[in-house]
Amino acid sequence: MSSVVKLPCWEISHCDSKRFNCVAYQNPDVPCWELVKMNNDYRKFNSICTECIVYILKNCPCDLSQKEMNSILSFRGIST
Repeated sequence: MSSVVKLPCWEISHCDSKRFNCVAYQNPDVPCWELVKMNNDYRKFNSICTECIVYILKNCPCDLSQKEMNSILSFRGIST
């Protein structure tokens, strides 16, 4: 499993969570997609979370090697 998977969502996506007073940053033990559901966030209605790299990394079982995972993250502009 990639060490990136263990990172919080704001680190994976390089989000400026502090600046935006992010609910995920304030609740690091709850997955961000669960917070979206609980807070009736607009992303819930657009199913954005299921296409998010954070959700995919943490929920989708895959047989990607560390090299392949790093390549995907790099392509998306996420350093490993």
